Amino acid sequence: MGSKTKKELTRLVEAQLKLIGEDPSREGLRRTPLRVAQAFEFLTSGYKKNLKRVLNEALFDATSDEMVKIGRAHV
Repeated sequence: MGSKTKKELTRLVEAQLKLIGEDPSREGLRRTPLRVAQAFEFLTSGYKKNLKRVLNEALFDATSDEMVKIGRAHV
């Protein structure tokens, strides 16, 4: 996420706070718009990642249509 996008997200969150009657400049909310923008950046960071690289060839064919539980998986 570029700095321009992060600034725009911050501005939008600030506007939302104002819409619900909050004062974004008050002590408890001053950094909230930036924190929300950073959270969006983190939560959507996977969209830019290469799926094959993330899964590290962990996909395999399966004939079951039931849930598979993997225990004791080490990360």
